[in-house]
Amino acid sequence: MKLIDTHAHPQLDDFSGDREAVIQRSHDADTGMIIVGTTLADSVEAVRLAEARPTDPVYAAVGVHPTD
Repeated sequence: MKLIDTHAHPQLDDFSGDREAVIQRSHDADTGMIIVGTTLADSVEAVRLAEARPTDPVYAAVGVHPTD
């Protein structure tokens, strides 16, 4: 069975020190990831991260949170 994290935020500043390692661990575990954007800048970064991995199941969900 293939698993996918349907709500991940590795683009946030909290992951600036190990962002690539977090995404690599997902790859190594053979799981997918949907990176969810909540602001315009956040969504742009989610798309950039997803596009940088065309062979991995890493996707972006683009949005703006209602409080923004």
